[in-house]
Amino acid sequence: MSSVRVAKEELERLIGLCETIVKTGTDPYNIDVKALLSKLRSILEKARNTEILVLDAETLYRVALIVALQHRWLKDRAASLFVDSQIIGLKILSADKKQLAAALVGSWRPIVSSEQLTVYMFAKGLEHFHSLPTKQIRTSTAAELLELPEFKGLPNEFQQREVVDENIRNIHREMLAMSRDSGKIDYVAFISKDGPEKIFERAYLTAFVVSEGYAEISKNPITGEIVIIPYVRKRNRKEVSSLAITVQDGGKVV
Repeated sequence: MSSVRVAKEELERLIGLCETIVKTGTDPYNIDVKALLSKLRSILEKARNTEILVLDAETLYRVALIVALQHRWLKDRAASLFVDSQIIGLKILSADKKQLAAALVGSWRPIVSSEQLTVYMFAKGLEHFHSLPTKQIRTSTAAELLELPEFKGLPNEFQQREVVDENIRNIHREMLAMSRDSGKIDYVAFISKDGPEKIFERAYLTAFVVSEGYAEISKNPITGEIVIIPYVRKRNRKEVSSLAITVQDGGKVV
């Protein structure tokens, strides 16, 4: 029984070795197939058991896979004219530094770029700093700044912001009213509700409502239908995704 157990362990070890070569893609010529077949013959002669016969057939199948890998490996080497990693390594070691640098520049495809401050950029920054108002004016209130001659005739930004906020609240209330039955609204119909001249304004305000978390926009990838799903209260999203919608003249959405 001890000889059967030893033969079984030896066959299982050989099967594991063949599996490792196949899975890792290691050079299949690391295995001496002739010696392995001789080993199989000797094991089979010493222990003729049903379990050993099954393992022997399994090992023979694994050896056949190794032979197929050796054939493919040799074919690939011949097709590449034996240009392997060792030859490439020797070429790199023997190459001139300038040649290596030229090869790197020719093949480099960076995915990240960086910028650094230059003397010219520092000069532009200094020029901007000197063009700023004096300290006395900089410490003035916003209302006082608006009274300066430089700001005369410009629209009041604070008043504009209040108008935009009120418009956003109005359009959000409109969304809630229109979605009362189904819980959603057709996006194109909603932004086109007040006619072609208001399409871009309504699309702009709708984007604000969505970005603030008071609504969501969903697009059906099959039909292309875009719907707005408004919420009564602001929702904090765990995952944020963007959806680019292009509105053309006439209300066409792409």
